[in-house]
Amino acid sequence: MRVVVDPSTVVVDEVDDLNRLAVLSHIDIEQSIARLVDAGLAAPSAGEQMDGPNVVWLDAAALRDRARRAPGTRAASWDNQWDGMIAFADQHGWMREGTHVRAHVDDDR
Repeated sequence: MRVVVDPSTVVVDEVDDLNRLAVLSHIDIEQSIARLVDAGLAAPSAGEQMDGPNVVWLDAAALRDRARRAPGTRAASWDNQWDGMIAFADQHGWMREGTHVRAHVDDDR
């Protein structure tokens, strides 16, 4: 799954690929975080929670809701796959407070 951020939109796509999670940014990281906050996918403190360059913490519940509404097909086992992705993230320390999941931001400017 990826979240694509450009100057005017934030789109969740590749929602059936739950083996990865990334943010693809067409703008600088500060603008990307602001766009993610505006879209309800990150908390206002997302920029303060950075774990190094090009990392952001996404609201897992909001991301799940956006992914469910995204166009495209959903496997019958999508909910189980989502839960598996979040459990994997948690096992690797990529969850914060059980509510936010760590995502790498790929700079595609």
